[in-house]
Amino acid sequence: MGLRSRPSPDASAWRRGAAGERRTARLLGPLERQGWTVLHDLAIPGSQANLDHVVIGPGGVFVIDSKHYRGRLQLDPSGRLWHGRYPLTPALRAVEFEADQVARVLADPKWWCCQSWPSTAPGSPAVRPSSTGCRLCQPGACQGAPA
Repeated sequence: MGLRSRPSPDASAWRRGAAGERRTARLLGPLERQGWTVLHDLAIPGSQANLDHVVIGPGGVFVIDSKHYRGRLQLDPSGRLWHGRYPLTPALRAVEFEADQVARVLADPKWWCCQSWPSTAPGSPAVRPSSTGCRLCQPGACQGAPA
């Protein structure tokens, strides 16, 4: 007789979130064939937060935070977003922080490797290859990249 246990609520929430991120990644994938760079699960330097998705292309730069909400999202008369009885202001502030971090990194060319340089840290969360060969890297992570 084997032991069976149920996953904790945190583990279940993480699993649902990961499934939502994978679903969003599949939906964003076709943009790469149209000249967009689509990056997933990027580490934010100096933070425990991550960027679920960053999409860069002719229309601009977009930070997409995947969430798996059940039920309806609503705007109240003052313009605040709610999920049922819960305000989403903290989640929106987190996405604003993430977008600010992306803006800072994109403004600093030493963070970009846009050729096929091998990474010194394969699989690092801060290095995510895209089909265009452009990668968002920590400074010094791309061999042969300009300093």
